[in-house]
Amino acid sequence: MARWKKLKGVAHNFSHHCQSGLSYIQPHISNELEKIKKKTSTFILFPEFKTTLDLNISNPLYLALNSSISKFYNILELNGFDLSEIKSVEIQISIQKYGNWDSSVNTIIETVDGHIIEGFADYIIH
Repeated sequence: MARWKKLKGVAHNFSHHCQSGLSYIQPHISNELEKIKKKTSTFILFPEFKTTLDLNISNPLYLALNSSISKFYNILELNGFDLSEIKSVEIQISIQKYGNWDSSVNTIIETVDGHIIEGFADYIIH
């Protein structure tokens, strides 16, 4: 049980990293979601980067999210976990309204033994 609580901390910390450390991508997220008339998108970061958004490899959003997995590895390792314990990592990014930087990030980690761990970060600009 304590181990899963620690992994939940990893998910929560990574959500905050995506929320604040990648804050410069918020306008790109808003623009891409507005194009498809949605307010939420899921990005699979591990085992392979995938998204339903139509992003080319030079898009700032693609580059930032694809490279953020190394930060996840770092947070995971610092908390005593090994990547071999992880089956998948995805983040769900939701915006409140188009053209705005308000958003939330939910990191979902699935372990190889079937545990689903989530960590949430919310960012509201008033």
